[in-house]
Amino acid sequence: MIAGIRVDNHNLFGTFITPRLHFRYTPSEDWVFRAVAGRGQRTANIFSENMTYFASTRKTFVTSPNPQSSAYGLDPEIATNIGFNATHYFLWDYREATIAFDFYRTTFEKQIVVDLDRNPQQIHFYNLNGQSYSNSFQLELNIQPIDKLDTRIAYRFYDVRQTINGTLRERPFVTQHRAFINFGYVTEREEESEPQMSYDLTLQWFGKKRLPDTQLNPVGFQARKYSPNFVLLNGQVTRSFFAGFDLYLGIENLLNFKQANPILDAADPNSHHSYFDSALIWGPVYGRTAYVGMRWRM
Repeated sequence: MIAGIRVDNHNLFGTFITPRLHFRYTPSEDWVFRAVAGRGQRTANIFSENMTYFASTRKTFVTSPNPQSSAYGLDPEIATNIGFNATHYFLWDYREATIAFDFYRTTFEKQIVVDLDRNPQQIHFYNLNGQSYSNSFQLELNIQPIDKLDTRIAYRFYDVRQTINGTLRERPFVTQHRAFINFGYVTEREEESEPQMSYDLTLQWFGKKRLPDTQLNPVGFQARKYSPNFVLLNGQVTRSFFAGFDLYLGIENLLNFKQANPILDAADPNSHHSYFDSALIWGPVYGRTAYVGMRWRM
């Protein structure tokens, strides 16, 4: 177990304490348990951290509890987190394998709320007045079902909620369910100077995401309330000619999935009555993409 504490003094925000605790327990060679807890504080830079949302005709409003603060009049964010991990090592047909479970929870105080729901023509920044938390669960399996075929399978669940304009609701653009499977295969070589091939294939599934409320817009300029589920498939083949020199060929978004009509009112971005908004992106906007490259390690 390792414990730590840090004390900071800020000329605008005063003194704050940052404690941290790490715990690790190994009851046997094939089990490892880890836990972590801590508390932290940060000052948000609301404009540089949210530049995506300014690619729209939204007007910006900042509700400042502390107008004298150089952080745009907003108080620092405070987060308290706890986490737990359990990892089990075992053999799968005489080959090493692992399975791991993770849980993390973070609760927020004075979090900066980026309110895109109050009005689709506005963006509001203010400190949290209510609840905000993030729960994350992950299960991951690493195995070799056949010799040299490394396989990783993972599932992650996010429960991320925030009080927005007085209502506790899902944070926008957060995928609640996500799954992942990766296959990697590398051919064998007896000497480092011999050529070698490696193959990599990754499949990702994304569950629905809540999108900001646009119901005040005219019907033709409203986005859907939730994004659909979608799948991305990426692959890469690498040829190693000798130690340090590789050529690779890959394809991203092999299934050619694209978000339809990603920009609201794209034909009229500049007029006074425009509903233009290019910040409601929830998926890929480019289709299937091939690339080729060289890697030379000296």
